[in-house]
Amino acid sequence: MTVEIKAKEFVDWLFKLPSKKLIKPLRPGNVVAVGRRLAGLAVTQPDMNFLLGLAQDIWSLLIQVPEGRIATNEECERFLHD
Repeated sequence: MTVEIKAKEFVDWLFKLPSKKLIKPLRPGNVVAVGRRLAGLAVTQPDMNFLLGLAQDIWSLLIQVPEGRIATNEECERFLHD
């Protein structure tokens, strides 16, 4: 599978969008599920291994575009300990 992107047209389109349409609110469960699907496809089909990088980019949205609360120090310690 080959994906061709015309960079100039994409950037022009991206910057013309209203700021609220750039990134919609994300549900963490959906982000994880989509990333898992893409990673699973990448592992099973050698010609689609580029999907693993896409899955990792999608998973990183959980940190870069946060929705919801931030854990306390105690919650972080407990999570890391577990």
